[in-house]
Amino acid sequence: MCQLLEHRDTEKAFWEAFCPGSQRTLHADPDSGFSVEWHDFKATTPVNWGGSLQTDTLKVCFNHEGAAQLSQPFGILAFERTSIAYFRVHKGNDATRLMGQRHRFLTVTLSLAFARAHLAAQRQALSPGLADLVFHDKQPSQTDTPISVTARPMRQVEQELAKALLKPTVETPALPIYYRGKVLELLSVLFFSPEGKGSEFFCFKQKRVASARIQKACAHIAANLEHPPTLEQLGRQIGCSSYYLSRLFSETMGMTISRYIRQLRVEHAAQLLASGRFNVSEAAIEVGYQSLSHFSKAFKEVKGCHPSDFNG
Repeated sequence: MCQLLEHRDTEKAFWEAFCPGSQRTLHADPDSGFSVEWHDFKATTPVNWGGSLQTDTLKVCFNHEGAAQLSQPFGILAFERTSIAYFRVHKGNDATRLMGQRHRFLTVTLSLAFARAHLAAQRQALSPGLADLVFHDKQPSQTDTPISVTARPMRQVEQELAKALLKPTVETPALPIYYRGKVLELLSVLFFSPEGKGSEFFCFKQKRVASARIQKACAHIAANLEHPPTLEQLGRQIGCSSYYLSRLFSETMGMTISRYIRQLRVEHAAQLLASGRFNVSEAAIEVGYQSLSHFSKAFKEVKGCHPSDFNG
């Protein structure tokens, strides 16, 4: 599986350059088309981990600790503590691990060939939208249904799977069989709707609804970065009180909404400066800062240097 080998080389090089030892490969089966990795690090600055993502692979992330975000054509996906996210990597994905937090997460990477080989016979039985996640070949657009990404709180069965992947219970010679079995179990858990949807536990439903609100808030902020909404406007847009949204956002993302907006603006400005097509003043205006001094102060707080000294 050349695709998976290319992904492993890309990902390994990225994490070694960022922080040696921050990623540990638990098992890799490039011939079959899957690998399992564990990540553990403290982010003193925002970490753009989009460079570790290889186009047209499937990624499952068991996010134990630390908040993150991933851009998709239809908005921003927020990774929360004790959540699971599975998505197809598309060209141009931006992904950021937020600063000031410890990040601990387990990833399972699947080649499209591996997923298709094991799901093709049951394609008609897949949960709505998930068939497109695996079998659809065109790049999604903003008008498409957001089938390329899902994020929600981890269920008990997924927490147990994460533990099993992280700490195998078999001898070393049996690991290839063990991991293959666990990855296939993961596919069966994620890609097929459980029976009795009406029996969903109330606490899990609450978490799922809260997660959807945070996803919507992040997407709305990103879409209006130059003129971000007030807390009251955002609450009306999401459909909840500003007080509840503020508390929920801080608990989920580990920062206030205003700090999140500032970080998002600065990260976008840094990308503009790195492109070489914008000077400092132009980048500041592009992301909504009318005061150059305010922009410089915010930039230094997030990136650790003045924008004029930023070299990408």
